[in-house]
Amino acid sequence: MKVKKFFCSVLTVLLFFFFAFEPGILPAGYTDSDSNADFFFDPSVVADPDSIFAEGMKYFTGDGVSQDISKGCALIYAAANEGSVDAMIQMGYLCAYGFGPAFDKDFLEGSDPVVALNWFYKASDAGALEKAAYSIIEIGYDYLLGRNESIPENTAAAILFFNAAENLGIYNANDTLGIFYTYGAIVSRDPDKALALFLEAAKAGSSECEQLIEEYAYAYYAGTDDMLDINFNTSFRYYNALTDFDNVRAMYNVGLLYYYGLGVSPDRDKGLEWINKSADLGYNPAVEILSILETKQ
Repeated sequence: MKVKKFFCSVLTVLLFFFFAFEPGILPAGYTDSDSNADFFFDPSVVADPDSIFAEGMKYFTGDGVSQDISKGCALIYAAANEGSVDAMIQMGYLCAYGFGPAFDKDFLEGSDPVVALNWFYKASDAGALEKAAYSIIEIGYDYLLGRNESIPENTAAAILFFNAAENLGIYNANDTLGIFYTYGAIVSRDPDKALALFLEAAKAGSSECEQLIEEYAYAYYAGTDDMLDINFNTSFRYYNALTDFDNVRAMYNVGLLYYYGLGVSPDRDKGLEWINKSADLGYNPAVEILSILETKQ
């Protein structure tokens, strides 16, 4: 069974966004005129963007110099606008964790998840897709669990970040959200919503979500998950959904549930029909049980 380490709430409507990536993405309240980056470095000494970024990180962390968060943020911001992908990634973290480009302030009060995502998307467009996506996922869990003291727990922002990672093709949000609904942490437990999410992803080609449907179908049938109660009706719905994928085990189990009337009105003819379909596709347990059940007819 898939590890169930993280849970979050799904909000019905989230801000959805497609922002133009223009030079100089700033948190709310800042304009280009606020940037004092030119004051902090001499371009003739520190010319290339990655060197500017490295210099900025030194000041931001106090590595070998007196720590100056404002100066560090301004240099990182300048480097990002000059094309440093690492600086773009760092800008994403800074905006998510509430530092922004600080310039003449010590820090930006409050995180800005939308601006942070813009920086990660910009880094992705510059060739750092995987690094940007995994950074987005990490911050998503920070928002979800409140595990980083720099940002408060924010489930809406967490879902925004999970969906953003999925948009980059690195992460399957349906997988995570379906698990959340399955176990009912923060959100109300809803196996039907979970199934709908898993099915959407499975129909789009996610073998992992197809496997999750089967695992949960069996858990509801056999009680193999101590966090889920046996529920034959739910098990039947999950197995029945899998028959659309020509899953021979699902066909077999749908047949048994029909035959014995577990979770569905008993119908021996339908039960045998499904078991025969499974047997015809070569599933040995179906072949073996047919000889037993048909002798009882």
